[in-house]
Amino acid sequence: PAEAGRRIKELLSGIGNTSERVSCLKKGVDQKNRALASLNQVMNVSAALLSSQEGQKPIACTVTANWSCLLLQDTVTISCLLENSSEYSLEEGWTLCVQLLASPCALEEESSSVDSATTFTFPIDQLLPGNKRELTLPLGSAADTKLDLALTISCALYYSLRDILGSGSDSSEALDDLLPDDSPILSPDREGICLPLSECTIDMLQCLRFESSPPGPDASPPAAAPPAPSDPVETFLKVSQEQTEPEGLKAGELPDAPGEGNLSPSAASIRVSSELLKNALKTSGSDVPLSCATLRWLLAENAGAEALSSGEVASVRGAAPDG
Repeated sequence: PAEAGRRIKELLSGIGNTSERVSCLKKGVDQKNRALASLNQVMNVSAALLSSQEGQKPIACTVTANWSCLLLQDTVTISCLLENSSEYSLEEGWTLCVQLLASPCALEEESSSVDSATTFTFPIDQLLPGNKRELTLPLGSAADTKLDLALTISCALYYSLRDILGSGSDSSEALDDLLPDDSPILSPDREGICLPLSECTIDMLQCLRFESSPPGPDASPPAAAPPAPSDPVETFLKVSQEQTEPEGLKAGELPDAPGEGNLSPSAASIRVSSELLKNALKTSGSDVPLSCATLRWLLAENAGAEALSSGEVASVRGAAPDG
């Protein structure tokens, strides 16, 4: 009986060790299957986007500028509409990256060498085929005078391969074996896949804020509005000459530094041939007046200019983000 009991204990111990090894092997196989499934889904999305570089992309991101009221303050916001028209689902692990880059002309001289790019990341839990998701980020409030326009906005999808391969010491070698060095979808840090979606520019025209009811073609300007100069070009040149050649300075006395409210505001006017506008806007065969068609073209990407699409609005009054 003692010998039989000892043999039974050895058999049970062997069964336990075998069960533990089988459980570890099954866990490893399940992890590899999930990694392969995720990698297959990533490659399908990548192939769908890369194969449609010239035409309409199956996964698109549309960017628009809007005015919103956040924390009782009017703020310029950027709305990013991510639309999945492909047959593949964006599962957990994908991230939408939105990069804001100020144009060189909007940067100050002393900060032109500083990297002015700002990147926002939005994790995507799941986006099924045919679904949309709208993401909003603030740019600046009406009291913020440091909003640099124009802004170049780049949208891209990013997937971290570290999440698939794990954080082991051989992850770098596994990444090198997975994708070649010249892979067009590999991110610069070689730790993920980066797929560009869109790039656009948000300028002053798209950020103008209009009155609730734009004046019609026969509406007169408010009484407080200054009268228009008879010749804007002559007025502009005259004011510029006065600013560059100040009078009343004593010998050795320097003029006040600009940018501190000492210079009066200047206005410039650009005159374009009406024939050029008619040909460019193709208004010859339509009943829309040239002034209305020009306004519609200038403010076509402004979300707050809905009144221009209906009726003949010949003039509007808008305010820039800095007021």
